[in-house]
Amino acid sequence: MKLQATLYIPEDKEDFHIDIYDEQASDYQIAEIFRKGDKTIIDIYNNPNDTHKELDLEEFIRVLLKSYNELKI
Repeated sequence: MKLQATLYIPEDKEDFHIDIYDEQASDYQIAEIFRKGDKTIIDIYNNPNDTHKELDLEEFIRVLLKSYNELKI
């Protein structure tokens, strides 16, 4: 799967968001990254069930790094 990301930066540069799609199916949104208060949130979608899960981006990256490091061993 190839991903396509679109970055939206309004005049208030703090209020950005990034939409991530499957490049082969541009109507299939996989995730969105945005600011919520003082945190950066990644909202991961499960389109077939029309559900989503908001995660703190920093925590999500730590989990990915931990998983990656365990796989390298």
